[in-house]
Amino acid sequence: MKTIKLALFILAFIQNTVAQSKRDLLDEIERYQKSLVENKPYNAERPQVYEAMNVSGAQEYQKVLRESESRGFCEWYSESDTYKETLTYEIVNDKRPFRVNFTIKKEHRVKNLDGTYSPWQTSYDMSKKYTFKLQYEIYVALFGQIKLPDDLQAKIDKFNELQTKDRKRILQGRDY
Repeated sequence: MKTIKLALFILAFIQNTVAQSKRDLLDEIERYQKSLVENKPYNAERPQVYEAMNVSGAQEYQKVLRESESRGFCEWYSESDTYKETLTYEIVNDKRPFRVNFTIKKEHRVKNLDGTYSPWQTSYDMSKKYTFKLQYEIYVALFGQIKLPDDLQAKIDKFNELQTKDRKRILQGRDY
């Protein structure tokens, strides 16, 4: 009985160690991507940056409200009965490298039991995760997928060789 418990403990420890190393690798990938993307200016031509903003907006929202390529401004919009969200992109610099500011306005309301709606409640909060997602989409539209450094890619390949099932592997397009 003691040997069975010891074997189960060792097996659980090994599985936990492997899962931890997967999480560590995913965190390392995320840190690398954030170092390239987060709050960085885009060293590309102004029309390319504007087009990348539109690609990002089209992926996230239903329709364009306003846009002006000459001003480097576009506003995207999405709505339902109880929710409205507006994303505004604006190119701030006049010279390369260009920075993009964005603002998200969220409006919520509740449908009452009698069928009427409450007044709209407005907020401007953006989670860091969503902010990174928008910056990442612009970066990918401008420069393509992020290529990982050789040493990090080697770590991922070594980890994937040890896995027996695809769902346990770290795969581009699914995990990063």
